[in-house]
Amino acid sequence: MKNSKIIQLLKTFSNMELKHFSLFVQAPYFNKNKDIAKLLEYLNLQHPDFPEEQVKKTTIFEKFYPNEPYDDKQIRYLMSNLLKLGEQFLLVQKIKKEPIDASFQLLDEYNQRRLDKHYAQLRKKTIDKIGKQKCINTELLFQKIKLSDLDEHHFALQHNRRFDDNIQTGSDTLNQFFVLKKLKYACAMLDRQALLKGDYKLGIPKGWISWIQANDFFGQKIIEIYVGVFKALKNEKDYENFKNLKELLFSNPENITSDDMRDLFFFSINYCIRKIRKGEDSFRKEALDLYLKGIETKVILDNNQLSPWTFGNIVKLSFKSKDSQWIEHFIERNIHLLPPHFQQNALQYNLAELYFFKGDFEKALTQLIRVEFSDLVYQLGSRTMLAKIYTELDEKDALFSLLSAFSMFLKRNKKISDNIRTTYLNFCQILSAIARNKRKDIKERINQTKLLTDRSWLLSKVKGD
Repeated sequence: MKNSKIIQLLKTFSNMELKHFSLFVQAPYFNKNKDIAKLLEYLNLQHPDFPEEQVKKTTIFEKFYPNEPYDDKQIRYLMSNLLKLGEQFLLVQKIKKEPIDASFQLLDEYNQRRLDKHYAQLRKKTIDKIGKQKCINTELLFQKIKLSDLDEHHFALQHNRRFDDNIQTGSDTLNQFFVLKKLKYACAMLDRQALLKGDYKLGIPKGWISWIQANDFFGQKIIEIYVGVFKALKNEKDYENFKNLKELLFSNPENITSDDMRDLFFFSINYCIRKIRKGEDSFRKEALDLYLKGIETKVILDNNQLSPWTFGNIVKLSFKSKDSQWIEHFIERNIHLLPPHFQQNALQYNLAELYFFKGDFEKALTQLIRVEFSDLVYQLGSRTMLAKIYTELDEKDALFSLLSAFSMFLKRNKKISDNIRTTYLNFCQILSAIARNKRKDIKERINQTKLLTDRSWLLSKVKGD
């Protein structure tokens, strides 16, 4: 019973939600079965841990029907119906949280009942609510489409032969909605397939982007920026596309939600990171600019918190353009932005990166030992840094052992995308060749290898050869 759907649902309820749900179940309009109300009352006493012994079906049945033989079907019936009431309760709560959606349902009902005055009054209130939302996104556009649909239905019911622009408004808004939603999907596909396995079908017809531009992005800055993202991701070799995109992002565009701005920044940052992995080091500064602008404007923060992976990327990118003092101050000033349970691990790992950058390899190794391999990012980064430390300390036996184990890990881990796997396998192979003094044409190999991490460091190890 502990793994039943109703208990899994109740585990997510706060104490206040449980109180309201109890009132909901006790209301005769929603529930006339007193045994269901009793079941909820009993389960509420077990919240939030729901001890196994207390929530067994046999235990509950015995408490409810002490003089009757156990009937599994009967107790399942109570649980099933309580779950249905729980689902109804969630829907009611959802409507209370999203009054505009509730207004649409009521407007539709007024249409069906031919209550024109009621419709007109509620429509005005709904328009006012929609108008208070200053940021354009797909949710707002969908609300406008829904209202246009309701208005069109209302107009048709009047049987009036007069011009009405509801249908034009609906059509124009539908264009905005479709274009923006399609661009979001397309950008996410392009970004994701560059990191993970899979080949998405974009479904973008030839000339579609030109059509959007010819229509002046349908008057929406957010569509213009998403077009910029799409063009940059679709043709990553054209730097002008990225340059134009960066200018749009740094222009502090208005009427765009923080969620959308966050996605737009990370699409652009991921573009830069892929360029860096291919050896285009000039994009280190581009990525760092985007990260720091994102922190400054808080658009890359999620609930005012910074991802530990984002934090680590900023530190690593800083090594090319910032001094060690700036980096140390950045770590100290911003570590508090990370979720509390990530702070200690992120601090140890990034200090290890910093000490390596400063040439204090022993101290870097000490810091690195303290890092827990809690995520694939730390697993890849820590192994790579450890290989670099062994190289700097001339610990060849330890290095060869590590590179062998690292290569095996990369080949066996099916969660790693082909591009990422190749990037790190190339690092292992090239570093192994350097350590074995097989350096013939190694510079050319490093420069020509498209997918490679720590390219600059590897080149520094063969400098002068």
